[in-house]
Amino acid sequence: MRRSQGHGLILSIIINMLFRAYWLVIVAVLIILHFAVGWPLWLIVIPIACWFLHSLLITLILGWANSNSEPPKVQENKNPYSYRKEPEQKD
Repeated sequence: MRRSQGHGLILSIIINMLFRAYWLVIVAVLIILHFAVGWPLWLIVIPIACWFLHSLLITLILGWANSNSEPPKVQENKNPYSYRKEPEQKD
């Protein structure tokens, strides 16, 4: 099995951000409050930064946890009912 060496980090972060799309609800409410009540726009930056940093942190933790794993060792098939090749006999 081929192990990745950090390739696809950006794609992983984007997918992780899509899984955590509930942050968009907070941003949408703050945008509505900006236009309706006149709240400052810099309040919208805080949940967007939290959303990105949370997704980045989770992606890095999961990538680190996966990088320390070893591939499973190949074990001999001991099932008597499974098909196994018999050694070829020479005449």
